[in-house]
Amino acid sequence: NDLPGFSTNSYGLLTVDAGNAEVDGRMTYYRLDGDTWGDEFDFVYSLELMPGVVGETNGAWNMYVPGKRLSGGAELQLGAELELGTPVTMISAPTSNSKVGTATAMIPTITPNWLSIANLDSSTRNFTITYRDQTGDIITTATLVIPSLGKRDIQAGHEFSTSGAVGLISITPESNSVPYIATVSRYGDNFAFAVPTRSGTEAQVMLPAGGEGLNVLELSNASNVTNHVELNWYDMNGALLKTEIAHLPPYSQQHFIPADVLPEGSYGSVVITAGNKIIAGAASYLYNNSGIATAHYLDGRENFGRVLSGTYNTYLEMDNWLRLTNRSLLMENVQLDFGGGVTDFIQVPAHGRRDILVPSGASVLSAEAAYGGFTLEASVSGAISVSLVRNRLTVNGPDFQTVLPLR
Repeated sequence: NDLPGFSTNSYGLLTVDAGNAEVDGRMTYYRLDGDTWGDEFDFVYSLELMPGVVGETNGAWNMYVPGKRLSGGAELQLGAELELGTPVTMISAPTSNSKVGTATAMIPTITPNWLSIANLDSSTRNFTITYRDQTGDIITTATLVIPSLGKRDIQAGHEFSTSGAVGLISITPESNSVPYIATVSRYGDNFAFAVPTRSGTEAQVMLPAGGEGLNVLELSNASNVTNHVELNWYDMNGALLKTEIAHLPPYSQQHFIPADVLPEGSYGSVVITAGNKIIAGAASYLYNNSGIATAHYLDGRENFGRVLSGTYNTYLEMDNWLRLTNRSLLMENVQLDFGGGVTDFIQVPAHGRRDILVPSGASVLSAEAAYGGFTLEASVSGAISVSLVRNRLTVNGPDFQTVLPLR
């Protein structure tokens, strides 16, 4: 915001050139819920620095406003048949130390989605945008002409409310050699997140599943043939709970609710094995008595190696939680190194998961407001998938959560 040449209420492209050095970074977006910095936030989310991609990529759009899961697994739909802004009565989901109650709130009936594309080529290029519904059928197509290093934002699905609530967007540049970056952003009531579009992967993907609030696994077929996908659900200790097979038609999308498999209130993981290119991600929603308090999204990826790096940040009284999932058949020993001789060791069972609060007793993290980097080293390359969740609580409950994958 303070860089020269930037103006209020504008958008553009930021490039970081580090020469031959290895660097990583992200841009974090904060939107205040009031007028003073440090008050509660409407939303916070981060977007990683990314190299350009080439060829066709795809991103999921989703305009649902997810309701609370009630006792017994039913879901209260918050906006399915309502006009925008209609007052509704919500039912609070029971917890171990609370009773069922009611609260009235203004609930939007859709979650707006926006597609952002930046052309990294040295020349103006055309990009074909294909909008598909949940079954993979084409709704419409559009062409964007984007100048060199230019960026365009367009609607990404919520304008097609009569064609279903979820779907897939495909971005195809005029040539497979044209580099670009693209994201699909969702802006809900008290939350926002941006997810990079991807070409999809045939490699095995593992994602954390379950936990507090509502957790939704989204699977999209990024290929032009039917994709047969195996999902293996595990509890936190690595016990296999369920195996299921999903058959996804070309460019279609299917959602799964981990709470239908995991014991109520518990957490675990899911291992996804596909026959063709798949895009997987997990959306997590936390609630208070007024509706959705915050949400974040973690996109599933292939692992990046044996040594991963990340950052912590305890400003704004944020908690920092590491989520570690082990896709291997053996117990995995993981070492965390915060520098300055501050280390920690974690054991993650085979196919298990561990959620670790970044050690508050470590000298490097003991200050109320600090930030820095750390590394995580596993014994086997590709065995561990790790993300860091920054969580801020207030007297009104969850303020925001944002998730940062380690890479």
